[in-house]
Amino acid sequence: IIGVILGGALFSEWLVFDYRQDIFGGRTGLQFFTEQNPLALHGEELRAYKDMLGFEVGLFEVKTIERGKGVTLTSIASGNEQFVHDVSASLSLRGGETVWVRIASVGGLYHSVGSLFFVLPIHVRPGMQETIAGWKRNSFNARDAARLIFDDGEQGATSEGSDLKQPSRKEAETRFMDALARCGMSAFFSL
Repeated sequence: IIGVILGGALFSEWLVFDYRQDIFGGRTGLQFFTEQNPLALHGEELRAYKDMLGFEVGLFEVKTIERGKGVTLTSIASGNEQFVHDVSASLSLRGGETVWVRIASVGGLYHSVGSLFFVLPIHVRPGMQETIAGWKRNSFNARDAARLIFDDGEQGATSEGSDLKQPSRKEAETRFMDALARCGMSAFFSL
């Protein structure tokens, strides 16, 4: 169940922020939304969505925590440090953890603008930090996070301590296409 929730959150986030789709004229869902403004938003509401376009996504180190308010994160790619206003993260994260998250300055304050924080069971060493710093901005997106978190192999995998078998990639693709067909969305998305 946790895997389904995490996978669904990452998939939704990838569709909104990262995936340039033909149905949106080669733009992401967020770009299309801010340009077309289908809800006829005005003023601060529309500016908030436009602010989200300036997001940074990837790996961050948790530097400090202000319980009930937010966390200070350092981008492993850019080295930039930001205080991110997120009550939930301030209550669950610990200093020194490596997290994957999407942040943006909205109205002048940094917030987590993606689905969630993923705590990764890794600590980035200097050599890896140099490699990550060489990646282009936002190159480690939701799709990459999903690959890191979930087995992307062709063989089915069993989670440690679990009797539930993860479906193979081929089986997952078939299930996904079936779900799209049942929702009437086959014309909108493809693998």
